[in-house]
Amino acid sequence: MTLFRREYRAAVRTKSFIFGLILVPILMGGGFLAMIIMETEQDTQDKKIVIVDHSGMMEDVIQQVVDQRNQHEIFDSETGEKSMPAYLVEFVDPDPADRLGQQLELSNRVKSSDLHAFIEIGPDVYRPQGDSGAYIRYYSEHAFMDNIRYWFGNVINEHLRQLRISELNLEQEEINDLFRWINIEGMG
Repeated sequence: MTLFRREYRAAVRTKSFIFGLILVPILMGGGFLAMIIMETEQDTQDKKIVIVDHSGMMEDVIQQVVDQRNQHEIFDSETGEKSMPAYLVEFVDPDPADRLGQQLELSNRVKSSDLHAFIEIGPDVYRPQGDSGAYIRYYSEHAFMDNIRYWFGNVINEHLRQLRISELNLEQEEINDLFRWINIEGMG
């Protein structure tokens, strides 16, 4: 026990311990302050997104849902101020002869900040035949942390799901049972 006390006193009296004792609360407080500031800062700058649809079946649906979002969801209902960015969607015909060239040109537009992102929808997304043509690719400077990627993914996949369901001629009650989600309750 005497050895423990001696080692403890020796560690407490060092400069690094004292600096740590002072700096840790300051750094933690600064981190929390930064989180609060970043939470209140909303990016409301419009996002221009190009979509290359190899399937040929998504343009109307995506445009309709984007228009709906831009009209009804980007403004604060109480203040009327813009609280989210609008999505400005441009559809580009695929270039099967020079697909890589088209990707390079669009990537350069993303790098030069002319575009926020571009999305490439594969030709076989409706009826996947292996993995080669069934894809949705999102190209952006920050694709990993970009919520826009998930928003468009949900829109596209929901439309594909609706197309497949309508083809099966199921009753609405059967459809609801197929996709009923039951949350896991945390019980401590």
